[in-house]
Amino acid sequence: MELSILQWLFQGIPECLALAALAMVLAGRRLEAKSVFLIGLPHAVITYLVRLLPLTFGVHFIIFVVVLATLLNVWLKISLSRGLLTALTGLIILVSNQINF
Repeated sequence: MELSILQWLFQGIPECLALAALAMVLAGRRLEAKSVFLIGLPHAVITYLVRLLPLTFGVHFIIFVVVLATLLNVWLKISLSRGLLTALTGLIILVSNQINF
């Protein structure tokens, strides 16, 4: 799914920052702007680059979960298993919010 730079700036970056904040809350950590930016901005850049790749449907989601879990592990010093659970929960919440019932 290709994304223009404007879409990435006005939708992708805020979405990844919000996802980072949600993941921090789900992980039981205090919200700090520095941590949100240190997790959200690299996630936004990686998300943009991965969306440029010609991958089959669903592979992007798995990559996003692993990337977010890794960033949570590095910056928040939580275990990788807790990071994976937190990232998966956060992304499921994000995806379910985008579905129109």
